[in-house]
Order: sequence, then C-alpha cells, then structure tokens
Amino acid sequence: MTDKQYKLVEPILDSMENEDLLELCKVVIENFPEYIWEVPGSSSGKYHPSQDLGEGGLMRHQICVARICNYILQLEQYQKRIDSRRRDCMRIACLCHDGRKSGLENCGHTVHEHPILMGDVIWNMRLDFPQLTDELDLI
Repeated sequence: MTDKQYKLVEPILDSMENEDLLELCKVVIENFPEYIWEVPGSSSGKYHPSQDLGEGGLMRHQICVARICNYILQLEQYQKRIDSRRRDCMRIACLCHDGRKSGLENCGHTVHEHPILMGDVIWNMRLDFPQLTDELDLI
C-alpha cells in the first residue's frame, strides 16, 4: 500500500479497537487487487453517487461505507450492544465489501459473484489467522 493509499484508509484503521483485527484489516487491504484504487465505484454510473465515480471511486465508496458504519457504531445504543470485536469485524466487512468487484483482475465491469469472491478471500485468511476463525466467519 502506498503512502497515498494508506492516508485514505487511515481514519478507518485508526478507529479499529483490537490490535489483532487491525492487523487483519491491513492484510485484507494489502491483498486488494491494484484496480481497487483506480476504478470508479460503478462501471455504469447507475448505482453509486457521483463522488464514487471517476478514478479511485471504488475505494472511496468502500471507505464511505466504513465511515457510515463508524458513525452508527459510535451511537450509545450500539456501543452497549455490540462488543468491540464485532464492531471491528463490521468495519473490515464495510471496507472490503467490493474488494473483488471486477473479479481477481479488472475485467472492466462488475462481476456478479464479486461478494462470493471476496468472501473466499476472507475465509482463506483463516490459514494465516487461525486464532480469528470466528471473526473471519462473521466478516
């Protein structure tokens, strides 16, 4: 991850509450295909707001979803009901939900099974993070 890319995700990383899940989050981000940082959030322009279009729009979209999640998680009623580990899992899920939107390599459009592809990436991280199997299941 370049310094510029790190600065984009730094507010989300700074909101992480558990060191082991922060490390997982960094590994997830490091394993994004390079196109994630370059392509628009929507290839057609129909399903995302204008700020998610254009160069870098897909990553802006994922960061925006994570920021909305952080806003909701800061509300008192959720602080008491959702523990810090689940909050971090939700942050990671938001930040990576479109991490394979155009497949493993950029095919130029949205791949229908992109949530499954990203889920497989997360699931396979259990080999590197066996102590986080429950959290990886949740993500």
